[in-house]
Amino acid sequence: MNISSIKQKLRELDAINTITSAPAKEPRSLSLTDIEKIGARLATNHYGDCIVREKHFPLDHVHGVKIADFLDMQEYLPVAARLPELKNCSPRDLVFIDTETTGLAGGTGTYIFLVGVGSFQGDAFVVQQFFLSDYKDEPAFLNEIAELVKSAAGLVSFNGKSYDIPLLRTRFVLNRLPSVFEDKPHIDLLHPSRRLWRKFLPSCNLGMLEQFVLKFRRQGDIPGAEIPALFFEFLREKNVVPLKPVFQHNVMDVLSLVSLGVKIARILACPDYEDEIPFDLLGKVKNFSDLGLWEKASVVCSSATHQADDEATLNLLQWHALLLKKQQRFEQAERVWIELIDRSVKFILDPYVELAKYYEHQTGDYTQALDYVNRAIHRLEIAQELSGEEKSPDIRRQLLHRKQRLTGKLNRSLQ
Repeated sequence: MNISSIKQKLRELDAINTITSAPAKEPRSLSLTDIEKIGARLATNHYGDCIVREKHFPLDHVHGVKIADFLDMQEYLPVAARLPELKNCSPRDLVFIDTETTGLAGGTGTYIFLVGVGSFQGDAFVVQQFFLSDYKDEPAFLNEIAELVKSAAGLVSFNGKSYDIPLLRTRFVLNRLPSVFEDKPHIDLLHPSRRLWRKFLPSCNLGMLEQFVLKFRRQGDIPGAEIPALFFEFLREKNVVPLKPVFQHNVMDVLSLVSLGVKIARILACPDYEDEIPFDLLGKVKNFSDLGLWEKASVVCSSATHQADDEATLNLLQWHALLLKKQQRFEQAERVWIELIDRSVKFILDPYVELAKYYEHQTGDYTQALDYVNRAIHRLEIAQELSGEEKSPDIRRQLLHRKQRLTGKLNRSLQ
């Protein structure tokens, strides 16, 4: 092909491109009218712009439970959260925080574009929402959040320790801003929720807890998986109105933190609390025990064994005996260990060993101690015979060593 033919082909291609290519679409600018349509305003600080929206709820607003009930939880929050440092913290000094992000992967490529921060202000519960209207305005967006959070005495979240707060810290670092989330007590409601309800629910996500624990189902709520796509659409179109369901979803999440906090505090902090919704009594016992509140944990065990199923009863009896031992209430622990042996349809080694220790070291009854060691050895031998293989050789050696020592003590006492 000669030079003139090539030039002719290029002219033809230019002509086609001129006909088929459409003029570039002018990017739509952010509209103050659109912002007002979702009940928000444009806030400006020395870093740039940020969309801010506020929703006020009276204290008698009911979201599964009455919002005002959280203000009565001051005595219970340190126990429920396993954070003794909250003892003198007023519920009014806490903030409830929930984020919406561009994905769940985390890391530097994940942006937070909406943060809801709830707090008690006067005679209302106020949810303040901060929206990232442009990536370049992220410092302004983070600054607005920091101004609200920095004076809070503590945080309340759902899975915030693992996701929301680390991601917020990352965004602050990347924007060379000081993080306001360091050294604040943090109540992450996911963990006590799992301790209490994972045995009864297929999942302990917030939606499931709302339906099962708080007894309500959201109407017309946008699925969380659809939220990132709506934000990307906003970045293209700069129309914030279609995002109104996302703002509403975020508000509901924050309100659920308050109500779930009330439920958890009542269950975990009150030894004799009962609820129409089943919860794991052992989770409650472990909560008290982890804080060294052994007497409260014992009260739960002693009052709950009659209402639990067989397996749960055995677990509660084991914990009850352990707690009584920690309190040096050995005679009461003895009765529980004996009850545990009598009620168990399977071999549990602990009560045999504990009774042997009790009779050897507390009462000096070597005959009784030796009897329980022999019974434990016999049960291990039966298990070995039935299975055809040796069961727990280390435990058997320990029992034989204890038997030898007790036999020696018993013989010497009879001389």
